[in-house]
Amino acid sequence: VVATNDAVKQRKIVRQEQELQGLADRINGQKLVFEARAGSNGRLFGSITNGDIAEKLSAAVGSEIDRRKIVIDEAIRTTGDHAVTVNLIGKLRPQVTVTVNGIVDEEEADAATLELVADEQDELSAEA
Repeated sequence: VVATNDAVKQRKIVRQEQELQGLADRINGQKLVFEARAGSNGRLFGSITNGDIAEKLSAAVGSEIDRRKIVIDEAIRTTGDHAVTVNLIGKLRPQVTVTVNGIVDEEEADAATLELVADEQDELSAEA
C-alpha cells in the first residue's frame, strides 16, 4: 500500500512538473529591479521580501506566483544583485535575479557628507 501511494505521488509530481515546465521557462533568468530607500552604505531602510518578489514576478510572467514558493534565506536588505530561487514543484526550481537600486535620501546624504567633512577636518587638525 505504501509503495502504491508513493508511486501515485511520483506520477502526480511528474505530471505537475510537465504542466509547470512552461512557467518555469518563463521565470528562469528573469531580472526584477526594485527601487528602495537606502543609506549611503548601500543598506536598505526596509527590506525586499519574498512577497514583494512574488508580486513583481507574477506581473512579469503573467501568472500568479505564490510568495511561499520564493526561496530567500532572509529578507534582502542591501543594494545590488541577489540570486533568488522559485521552488515550483519537484525539480522545477528556476532562478531569478533581483536587482536592488538604492535611492539615497538627499537630507541623509547631506548629513553623511557633512559628517565625513568634519572627520577629515578633525584629522587635518590632529596632523597639524
